[in-house]
Amino acid sequence: MDVKEQEETYLIEAEMPGVKKEEIKLDYQDGQLLISVQKEENINDESDSYIHRERRMTSMQRGMMLKDINPENIEASLEDGILKITIPKLEPKSNKVQIQVK
Repeated sequence: MDVKEQEETYLIEAEMPGVKKEEIKLDYQDGQLLISVQKEENINDESDSYIHRERRMTSMQRGMMLKDINPENIEASLEDGILKITIPKLEPKSNKVQIQVK
């Protein structure tokens, strides 16, 4: 997974070969972006003469802390096995306060 900081956004790119978009879940809570994948692989063999048969279930999860972002406008897309997540930053708040002299 690669995380790039740009002027107004963060760009996350994660390689997800063989994963469908329906198998990906993205959540943002308490300053943490969580990427989860739940993948089930079944072998469909039409013959009844098999001696051994297996099924595989894969589950992956990755989280990262991101502050000062706008979670309502996060966008994600999956193309050619690459998950791209664009996360807009919030406008930086100034800590400067002008104090009036009395």
